[in-house]
Amino acid sequence: MIRRTFFQSLSLVATLVGGCAPRPNPEGGRDASVFDVEATRNVIAQQNKQFCSAHVAGDVAAIDALFLPDARSYPPGAAAAVGIEAIHDLTVDFLKSGITACREETTVLYGNAEFVVDEGTYVLTYGGVTERGKYINVWKQVDRSWRIQANIWNAAPSDSTSMAPLRAGAIRAVQRFVPPTAEAPPAFVLQAVWRGKPTSASLTAPSHVITL
Repeated sequence: MIRRTFFQSLSLVATLVGGCAPRPNPEGGRDASVFDVEATRNVIAQQNKQFCSAHVAGDVAAIDALFLPDARSYPPGAAAAVGIEAIHDLTVDFLKSGITACREETTVLYGNAEFVVDEGTYVLTYGGVTERGKYINVWKQVDRSWRIQANIWNAAPSDSTSMAPLRAGAIRAVQRFVPPTAEAPPAFVLQAVWRGKPTSASLTAPSHVITL
């Protein structure tokens, strides 16, 4: 359901992107024919830097300010956060992981002066683990400012930097962040991986050791 809703949103964005009605340009004026993609890409790059810096600084207010009031966020393995209040709560819980480094890099950006889709990769360090993955941010320009309408991300399953050997050999433990639920607080989970494939064994503390 989450994926269907998100990609329905992307379909709507694609329809809007294809429209030819006059749109506000990146500088805030109105122009029916000119949209500077490269200039907008630079603006979004700065927004991504602010987004990451705020995560490292633990600045929830700065993160909130980058989202629209009716924004939607689709965290991996969890329910969608719909609206700024739900996104705020998600951010507060996520920052408890102790983020020490963050970088987002756009690989593809397309759209018009009202909506742009930013596809890229990220590197995130938290709890002594470095995670690499990919993301999609849908940005909307409102009152001459680009803000996030929707975003989704997930870690690369083959990212070796997020794996720490439990012992010599092909057995490793992948540490991942688990968002909170009504029954449990946020947590880090270690999952055993045998020759690149997750096993059924899961651990809830780094001090635990898997015995096979």
